[in-house]
Amino acid sequence: MPFFMEKTLNNHCEKCPLRDNPVITYQLSFATVLFIIDSPNIEDKTADNLLSPDSQRGQIFYESIKNLTIDYIIVPVVDCIPYNIRLTKPVYKHCAQNLPDMVVKVKPKLIVCLGEIAASALLEVRGIIKHLGLHDYKGIPAIVTLRPEYPLHLEKGLAAYNQSILPVIRYFQKFKPIVYEAVKDFSLQGLTALDIETTGLNPHTGNIKSVAVSNGKATEIIDYTGEKE
Repeated sequence: MPFFMEKTLNNHCEKCPLRDNPVITYQLSFATVLFIIDSPNIEDKTADNLLSPDSQRGQIFYESIKNLTIDYIIVPVVDCIPYNIRLTKPVYKHCAQNLPDMVVKVKPKLIVCLGEIAASALLEVRGIIKHLGLHDYKGIPAIVTLRPEYPLHLEKGLAAYNQSILPVIRYFQKFKPIVYEAVKDFSLQGLTALDIETTGLNPHTGNIKSVAVSNGKATEIIDYTGEKE
């Protein structure tokens, strides 16, 4: 949960145009998905997340991920509220140095860069449209999307934003329909048991290798790619 502070605590802030602006801080925790935004807004001052559901961009964001059923955390590139100061690279480059440590602490299975500043800060890419989609960050899948504010500036921006974030939802749904189909078939025959094989016992570092579905007489094994064995 973020909380509000009146002073910045970064040694690089002396020459930053945001140095006198309030900063929102937060606690990092393990999460399956790490969403990175450019900066907090004033609405985030009293919110439980760094994208307040009371703001327009927050409403757009939460509506777009309503079918995302796994845990996530939202972090900003810049901790300060920028107000009317434009976030250029000289402004956010020092704050961006904190992102690698954030990734190490969160241990995400997927990173989502919400907009060009987040993508530039983490992946060092320029130009948002040509870089939309899947990337790799030190072995972790990273998806670049449009900013949640995008629909607020363009007439057809909502459709474009929703299309850009669709790969995030699909990434975690790629094998679920097959698992559901197997469970449904076995459940019609009575008692059903599930067994999940992982690469480790720690839920934050282990990966699912396969799901076994059984009714006691027959067993079906589904690997992580969604293919039946």
